[in-house]
Amino acid sequence: MLGAFDADRPISAPNEDLLGRDQFARKVAAVLSRNTNDEPIVLGLYGPWGAGKTSIINLVVAELKKSPDVVVVEFNPWFFTGELQLLEKFFEELSVAFGKTTGTVREQVAKALLKYMNALKPAARLLSFGADVAAPGAGVVARTVAEAALPAVEKSLGAIGDVAEMIGRDTSIADVRKSVQEKLRAAKVRVVVMVDDIDRLEPSDVRTVMKLVRLVGDLPCVSYMLSFDPGVVSQALSHGWDDAGGLEKGREYLEKIVQVEIQLPQIQKGDLRRIALVGLDGILKENAVSLVDSDLKRLGSGWSAGIHGGLKTIRQVKRILSSVGFAVGLLKDEVNVVDLILLEAVRISYPAVFDAIRKEPEAVLRVDYFRDPGRGRSGQRREGLIDERLKELGEREREGVASLIELLFPRFDREIDYSGEYDAEWRKEKRIAVQSYLEKALSYGVPNGVISDVQYAEAIKAAEQGGVDRVAGYLNDFSAKIGWADLIWRLREDHSSWSPLAALLVARLIAKSSSKFRGGEAGVLVPTAVNAAFFVSAVLRGDKGKAAGNVASIIQGAESLAFAGMLIQVMEKSGEGLVSEDLKEWEAAVSEAKRGFVDRAGGELDLSEAANGDRFDDALTVAVLFKEWAGQGRLDSEVVGWISRDSTFVRRLLKAVFPYYSYEKFKDSFFWQSEVGERYRRLAGIISPVRIVRALGYGPDDVRGEAFVAEKVLSLVHERQAEALFMNMYWIGLERVGSE
Repeated sequence: MLGAFDADRPISAPNEDLLGRDQFARKVAAVLSRNTNDEPIVLGLYGPWGAGKTSIINLVVAELKKSPDVVVVEFNPWFFTGELQLLEKFFEELSVAFGKTTGTVREQVAKALLKYMNALKPAARLLSFGADVAAPGAGVVARTVAEAALPAVEKSLGAIGDVAEMIGRDTSIADVRKSVQEKLRAAKVRVVVMVDDIDRLEPSDVRTVMKLVRLVGDLPCVSYMLSFDPGVVSQALSHGWDDAGGLEKGREYLEKIVQVEIQLPQIQKGDLRRIALVGLDGILKENAVSLVDSDLKRLGSGWSAGIHGGLKTIRQVKRILSSVGFAVGLLKDEVNVVDLILLEAVRISYPAVFDAIRKEPEAVLRVDYFRDPGRGRSGQRREGLIDERLKELGEREREGVASLIELLFPRFDREIDYSGEYDAEWRKEKRIAVQSYLEKALSYGVPNGVISDVQYAEAIKAAEQGGVDRVAGYLNDFSAKIGWADLIWRLREDHSSWSPLAALLVARLIAKSSSKFRGGEAGVLVPTAVNAAFFVSAVLRGDKGKAAGNVASIIQGAESLAFAGMLIQVMEKSGEGLVSEDLKEWEAAVSEAKRGFVDRAGGELDLSEAANGDRFDDALTVAVLFKEWAGQGRLDSEVVGWISRDSTFVRRLLKAVFPYYSYEKFKDSFFWQSEVGERYRRLAGIISPVRIVRALGYGPDDVRGEAFVAEKVLSLVHERQAEALFMNMYWIGLERVGSE
């Protein structure tokens, strides 16, 4: 059975045959082993790379070895190079094969073969064994080459060696060859030489192997099965002719060598599909992955549309299965398995398209969904690198692969506009249509800036078990990787699938971390603090019967008092739509939250201290809510205390309310009616302007003087400028009241 990491290993026995080729192999073996005459047979098994030629050879060898009258020689020219080495090893392999058989006659064949090889070696050294290949049409036979060179050999014994010791001085190469022929006939065996992957050799070695078969290996009772792509070998044999007719000459020369041409049986598309599905099933079982019906349907649709039509060889299927096995083994818990299978199939079958996806992920994704969750994709998708690569395919393949890409990445389709709501569902399914999951699939791991789903699941499991410290550690790690903004969106989407205990624990920890939710986040449509408040409110609302009891602990545990107030405001609005007992319970929870907020704010709120820090806006927010829920009288008593305890409080307060404005920035703006006015109104909603005017030392009848002149106001130092801006807005208010 094919499975993971079975990329390119040919089968070796009939029981491994998935294509029904065993019967074909048996017929080929019968042709090669026939003993009706002693003429050599050269059979060529033709087929492209990856079509299964080696598997056929293995099946033929298995069949041949069943016969005691057949000697099988599996000669691998990959191990050797050059004329001399190929010649020597070829005859050594023949001799060794005979040496393994029993019988005196066969042993004599082995010795004769070595003797023949030793006779040919000196001739091959002097007159290159491949010399005839340089002019393939010359028609010189091996014995003529050797014997023509023999006088030169014998004159060079000092340099080459004593040929007489090998073959006898009075013995010619022709005599040695004749002796080999006689002994081969007497042995009454059929020798079958298998030579595989000839088309993968260097062109010069291809020519040498073919000459070896055509000239030197022309021995009785010897058959050859040569496996190669005829186009590649013809090209190698065309060496020596001009480009115009060289390839045709190479084909003609190949026809002189190969007597029986057998095309590899064509693989049916259905067989490839069946083998692929069997292999995929094995990978899923090996990794303990189960697919539901919808997953299987999507896998079948994607495979049929974009992969099946492009498969031509079993090697392609094996390569896909190997790649899929690797990816699923690494990422089965991190990425949707169907997406992994189909993406790896694209990687192997259409590498240029895959590379385009890797280089231009924005073409198939809408990036930063979490920062803009409500907006769909606007406008038409522009054509890019992926489209260019698709255009390079044939029409049918192009349409199929485009359909597969749209299945994996729905936003690649120009006709449909998918809103942000789809991202939440895709992310739950770990689909690569979401950026973080595509990044995992492309990198075979969890890259920086992406949360591991395995760790995320561990965090939720820890929350189920009440592991506060462990969950807090996970949340901090996650926020460091993707930021609080994206993390809160994920928590909002996922918490409904958790237990109430786990959801409440996470909600408490989010409230405890609320001081980290800064405003002004670039590109964030919904401020993180607001989003976090919606998350906590949703958790409390889902915990029916316990919301009132839990909200107090969350309000008290919130690190930011401003966040606690924001949470209560969200809770008030989210109560809309509840009825009967649920509404009463929720209103009771909101009331309890307000009481807890007022109690805490009464002890913590101090604008005199906040005016020195960077969270002054939060303090103003708390003050406004404190006034609303505790009453103006309670807030006024707090303000009186701040002023009486610190004579600098009012001026520091104004500096915090009104930032410094430069003349260059505001000389042409109407800031009096916009920003400054808004800040003044916000302050006046907390503290009576009259109380501030008195604390500044102004009387009700004091004139404004130069405070009305904008250029002079903008030239003042910060403290004086803030005072002038406040007084200016105060006097404008008085004038407006007077005119009414």
